[in-house]
Amino acid sequence: MTDMFFARQPIFDIELNTWAYQLRFRHGPADIFIEKPTQDQARKTLASAPLMDLSKLTGGKRAFFAITREILIGEFATLFPSRLVGLELPGDIEPTEATLRAAGNLKKAGYSIGVGAWALESGFRPYLQLADMIRFDLNEIPIKQAKSVIASLQGVRARLLAENVEEEDDYKAAVDAGFNLVEGRFFAKPKIISARDVPGFKMNFLAILKEIHEPEISFEKLDEVIRRDLSLSYKLLKYINSAHFGLSSEITSIHQALVMMGEEEFKKWVSLVVLGGLAADRPPEVVMQAMIRARFCEELASAAGRKDLRNQCFLAGMFSPLDVILGRPLQEIIENIPLAQPIKDCLLGEENDIAHALDLVRAYECLDWPVFDEKLEHLGVKEQTIPAYYLEAVDWSNQSIRVIGRHG
Repeated sequence: MTDMFFARQPIFDIELNTWAYQLRFRHGPADIFIEKPTQDQARKTLASAPLMDLSKLTGGKRAFFAITREILIGEFATLFPSRLVGLELPGDIEPTEATLRAAGNLKKAGYSIGVGAWALESGFRPYLQLADMIRFDLNEIPIKQAKSVIASLQGVRARLLAENVEEEDDYKAAVDAGFNLVEGRFFAKPKIISARDVPGFKMNFLAILKEIHEPEISFEKLDEVIRRDLSLSYKLLKYINSAHFGLSSEITSIHQALVMMGEEEFKKWVSLVVLGGLAADRPPEVVMQAMIRARFCEELASAAGRKDLRNQCFLAGMFSPLDVILGRPLQEIIENIPLAQPIKDCLLGEENDIAHALDLVRAYECLDWPVFDEKLEHLGVKEQTIPAYYLEAVDWSNQSIRVIGRHG
């Protein structure tokens, strides 16, 4: 088995709730098993793989990933929990008695089966009766063509997924065409609106961010800023007292939290809670992405021997999607928040150690392996440690968002 580099990408329903995740691998299905493994080899491979803990990776949602004919016939996928797995069949598996029986057995065992639009061709249609999801790649099948194909489908109960939805207009067209699932980068791209159209509640949260990051702010002023917003105070105390922090005694006031955590750490966690409020009208996955970036960047700082940059890397990752959340240019937003200059430089495209960490995280998200390799070399981090850092960041973010929820 090669080093298992994997990243998850959300699959949304048409309301932009996360329905499942697509797992993508650096080397495809070969990242899961060696070619033609025995059951014992497959079991040993998975026992030592970060991927095995799917509940941490998906937060309890189903994970879809491609498999090979050997994995299908050998039913090696049964080593994964059925309630968390969707298996995508590649278009080169001809429907034979053996393959249809294997796919049918997996479906009966509770696994979801995914196929591509290739299953609509006459020689592959037997798979349609087993499919829970049919994937249409919009880079290969234009939306107008897909719409006519969907209109012709009769008696097919599978969900229809539009893949490579890159712009909001594409998302709207996919919904109009009859797709009930979408996947792509459209949700993470900013849609710039007029400054006067930014909702008032977002301006209030932005004002809080601006105040708490003032360099000369006192504990007393920090305490006052947080206590002005009762909901923010409640959620912050709830978060600090959660099992996430593992404190031996309850924190009952903002001032007590400040003393216990220290100014820098306190600002970090307040920013995290405020971010949830800012993004209340965005898909939940936007906040999840910000949290994963924050934690991943923080861990990379430590791994690179730059523990002095942990907090700055955390904030850079967390604030990186502010243009998506606010609908305003990132430069305009950052100019109004008194962040440390290296964080501002990173977010505005300047090259520094913080930027190397954030660029690596973004490259990992998008499976941009040339950029990933370049930034890994800059940071001097061991390649084989990255999947574990990623999984830890995802698990941490899943736990955090369960505690924080939606602010306001």
